[in-house]
Amino acid sequence: MPKVRSLHPRQPNLPNYRAPFPLTVSLDNDLLWRAFELALKAEGKAAKTRRCYQEAVEQLAAFTRARGMPALPDLTAEHIREFLSGIRERGCKPNTILNRHRALSRFYGWLVAEGEVHENPLARIGPVAVPTEIQPHYTAEEVERILRACDTHRLDGLRDKALVWVLYDSGLRAAEACGLRVEDLDWKEQRLRVTKAKGGDWRLVGLGDRAMEALARYLRRRRGDSVWLFPSMRGGAPLTVDGLRGLLTRAFDRAGVAFKGAHGFRRASAMAYLGAGGQGEDLRVTMGWKSPSMVTRYVRATEQERAAAAHRQFSPGDALKG
Repeated sequence: MPKVRSLHPRQPNLPNYRAPFPLTVSLDNDLLWRAFELALKAEGKAAKTRRCYQEAVEQLAAFTRARGMPALPDLTAEHIREFLSGIRERGCKPNTILNRHRALSRFYGWLVAEGEVHENPLARIGPVAVPTEIQPHYTAEEVERILRACDTHRLDGLRDKALVWVLYDSGLRAAEACGLRVEDLDWKEQRLRVTKAKGGDWRLVGLGDRAMEALARYLRRRRGDSVWLFPSMRGGAPLTVDGLRGLLTRAFDRAGVAFKGAHGFRRASAMAYLGAGGQGEDLRVTMGWKSPSMVTRYVRATEQERAAAAHRQFSPGDALKG
């Protein structure tokens, strides 16, 4: 079979293309992309991760085609710098640009391994600097308002309250919470066996007394024999991520709190954990982060508050006897 050398998109009508969204290029029928996707599947990459990689490649393909640049295997570091600069000028957040950089670096690294190109052009482009401030998350007062707004006279209110407790206390991702089974809850050790949505790995995550109490109240009232810890109210099917967002949106509306996404609980949990004196490495394991880079961001974001609290405890002046 001849070597595939081009990832040019097959849609020539790009006069209205606006990088980076909407996507107007499809690489679904390209053999080279299909081979790369198979490699990602073999590595255990989740569908969401593969889609992020595909978006990055599609956007780069559309960008270069619209400007008459070479085919993707023939691009230089200068071409890709122009692409990254373009999406930055369009207002993309640093995290988005960093994700595009990572995805394209992985793609070109695979091309090198497959012998399609001689070097990875992303190796000459340093990663995008990401500010240390944490994205929107909930304060403890906001979480308390949400919990108070749950109608515990109703089964769905008990479920919602237990779910909010779990999200805030454990820092689980939305998909991880939706995928919990009743058998994943260890009452004696007060912990959850969590299957990671990205890649299928699992880890043990502890729960506090109050989160366990909320779960006990909910499960005592629940009827049916669903294996899922948080099934939908219609049948025994597991709660979907969209369903979770929907119930949270309604709960936030009742409480009069701005909804900052389900992931806001995960960020809030990490901030509260470190603020209470938790260790960064323990947080990394709890959150399921393989790289310490995320821990570093959260540690830096909370270091001022932690330093001030430590000073109150270890104040040199207070130790004087004069």
